[in-house]
Amino acid sequence: MESFSAIIDGVWDSGAAFAADIGVLPVTGRAWRTRDWIPPEYWCRVVARARARGVEISFALLARLAARRLAHREALADSNQPPAAASAASEAEAFG
Repeated sequence: MESFSAIIDGVWDSGAAFAADIGVLPVTGRAWRTRDWIPPEYWCRVVARARARGVEISFALLARLAARRLAHREALADSNQPPAAASAASEAEAFG
């Protein structure tokens, strides 16, 4: 499984079923599925409930997915930042 959404879809029938199984509101489970995210404080429940359904989900997998998501978000944030040299040149022209 290569995403949090794939875990939810692969183990549970819906975001609402996932939510009921781990003890959060249905809207929360659906939102996590849509956002492709499961907060780390719920990983123990996810691992245990998946195992009860016959699916092995490891903490290492969840950590890898979280790290990939964080790296992707950081890359997006960096791509929205102007390069320092270009920014300095623009300021020099503006105040020249």
